[in-house]
Amino acid sequence: MKLSIITLTLGTRKVYLDKQVQFIMENILEARQDDIQVEHFVVQQGGHVESTQKHVQYFGGYSFEFIHFPENIGIGEALNRIVPKCTGDFILKLDDDAIPINPDFLEVSRRICNRFPDSVWSPYPVGLINNPGGPKGYRHAVYHSGDRFFTMRFVGHVGGFARFAPTNLMKQFKFQNDLLPGVSGNEDGQFSSFCNSNGIKMFYLENGCVVEHAESTLGQIARFPEYFQSRTYESQVQIEVITDAN
Repeated sequence: MKLSIITLTLGTRKVYLDKQVQFIMENILEARQDDIQVEHFVVQQGGHVESTQKHVQYFGGYSFEFIHFPENIGIGEALNRIVPKCTGDFILKLDDDAIPINPDFLEVSRRICNRFPDSVWSPYPVGLINNPGGPKGYRHAVYHSGDRFFTMRFVGHVGGFARFAPTNLMKQFKFQNDLLPGVSGNEDGQFSSFCNSNGIKMFYLENGCVVEHAESTLGQIARFPEYFQSRTYESQVQIEVITDAN
C-alpha cells in the first residue's frame, strides 16, 4: 500500500506540526513494513518560510515535500491543487495539530484501508471537547483481523481533522472555495455530502488507531489566543487556566 498524507498549515502552530512530522518520520517509518510507502505533503499557506528549509526529502519508503502558497487560499482550494499530485492508493488529510498516538498507526491504517478500500474513515480523535470522538453514529460493526477486533462507528459525516479516503475518490471531487470568515472552512462538510450522495460508507474507528487533537481544543485556545481571534466561537470561550503557581 502507498499512502499520501496532506497536511495544511498557516505556519503559526509549528510546535504541533513538528511533533506530527517527527512522529511520522520516526515512529511510523521505523514500524513500516516493506509493503507500505508514505509520501507526505506539508503545505503552508501564507506566512514566512525559512530559506534554509529543505523542501524535498526522501527516507527509504518515506518522502516529504514542503510546498508554500504565498497566500491563504482556503482548505478546499489547497486540496484541489495538492490532490492531483498524490500517487498513493489512499489519502490521509491531517490538520497540522493532528498527532498520531499509537506506534502501529500505519499498520492498523493499512489493515483498515485494504479491507474497506471504498470507504472514507477516521482514526479515533481525542481532545475534541465539544464533540468527543467525533459525530454520533447510526450503527456499529466489529471487524476481526488476525488476532485483533476493531469497532467501527458508521456516520453521516467525517471531519477533516484526520480523514482517510481512496485517492481515486478524492480525485473525482472538486472542492468549492471555503475561505470563510469566522470558521476554519467547510471542506469536510462538502466531501461528506459528496460521499452521502454517492453511497460511500463513512465511519470512525473506535479503537486501535488514535489521533490527538494536540493539547485539546481548549488547551489550544489557551496557548494560542491570537490564532483564534477571528473565529466566531473560539474567540468568545472563557477558560480557567490553572498553573503550577496556583
